Amino acid sequence: MAVPIIVDDREPSWLSERLGSLGHVVISQHLDAGDFASYPHGLTLGIERATIPDLLGKLSSNRIIDQAWKMVDTY
Repeated sequence: MAVPIIVDDREPSWLSERLGSLGHVVISQHLDAGDFASYPHGLTLGIERATIPDLLGKLSSNRIIDQAWKMVDTY
């Protein structure tokens, strides 16, 4: 049984298409935190996707800490 992957609706459509082509059930909806969410085996999983420049910017501004806490609260 495939576990659905929820993709934030602000992510590029090619991500959902690629996951779908790999056989995943993909649901596009607005996520309050993170870019992907799933609930495999009764667990809660949230993932934040970032490019290297975006990650470096988040690290230098400490924005990553705020995002991490928001994901902890959400997932």
